[in-house]
Amino acid sequence: MHFDQLKRREFITLLGGAAAAVLVAIGIFLVYRDYDVNRPGALHLRDIGGDIVALMILAGVGAFGGYLSAIQLNPVDPRENSKSFRRAVLQGAAGAIIIFTLAPVDPNIVKGLFVSSPEHPHPHVVIKLIALALIGGYAGGALLESSAQQFAKKINDIEEKQKTLEDEQKKDAEAINLAEESLHGLEIDVQALKKAMQQTTSVARSEIFNRADDNRRENWRTNKDHMERSIQIFKALTATDEAKTCHWWYGALAYCLKDKRDPDYEEALHLLDEAIARRGKNIRSGAYEFNRAVCKIHLSAKHPDKAWEAEILSDLDAAKRFPKFAEVIKTHPTVQNWLQQIGSDQAGSSE
Repeated sequence: MHFDQLKRREFITLLGGAAAAVLVAIGIFLVYRDYDVNRPGALHLRDIGGDIVALMILAGVGAFGGYLSAIQLNPVDPRENSKSFRRAVLQGAAGAIIIFTLAPVDPNIVKGLFVSSPEHPHPHVVIKLIALALIGGYAGGALLESSAQQFAKKINDIEEKQKTLEDEQKKDAEAINLAEESLHGLEIDVQALKKAMQQTTSVARSEIFNRADDNRRENWRTNKDHMERSIQIFKALTATDEAKTCHWWYGALAYCLKDKRDPDYEEALHLLDEAIARRGKNIRSGAYEFNRAVCKIHLSAKHPDKAWEAEILSDLDAAKRFPKFAEVIKTHPTVQNWLQQIGSDQAGSSE
């Protein structure tokens, strides 16, 4: 039969069949050519050959499954609509490959076409492969549509996550920049800082707190002006929902208000109460109790009663359980002066 006598469709069919036969032959040759080579961890030619043979089986049987689906649609003459018929056959071949790739199938099933081992026994492996390919071929169109939708969804999810990540990074950078401007003494919009702190991530809030707290620790004794720059940052942090689980944010703000040039002992006391309530009874350093006692001592004139004194002594006793504050209490002028004032009534309370 000469080429000019072949119809275009017949020629393509013959060419496809010849190519498939050649690929199968090459695959079988590679399998048995490389069968006895022992190279652990290397890519064996027999693995490539096995994949080629399995691919041809899947495509061929899947195409037949697509043909069966075309018969289901038109039992009288499935070739009546040649385009629909070709589409069903091609979708069948693709569906068989897709179901083998996406279905929970043991990948060693391909190896079982040529070799069986105790570790990977595959009885009737050819029958199983053909059955799987037929199912995939018959449902080829639906599988293609489903796979396309799944991958499209994955791509959309990746794009959404990337966009969300970029938005978060932008908001984090904005919040950190505002905090840094505040710490450097620049005038900032306080409402913008609060809004940025609400919108930023937990990681960024933690970083901002650490920077503001480092500034407080470094300057509370010798440079109160610089220390006070942390106050509006701590206020913005404590206004977020996350503050419910971060009692140390309240504590840091309380320390700033207690130690600033114009101390606000009332608000500092309120914040220390809040910090202690959120922390619970697990006292880890005594810092909250000591500083609350100092605030209450400064407010003693407004509370000239024994109950107030008892609360102060209770906080001092809790702080003295920790060596650091036990030493601080012995030399702290505010605490010692107060203890001397009540000494006649509370003899030995400071011991």
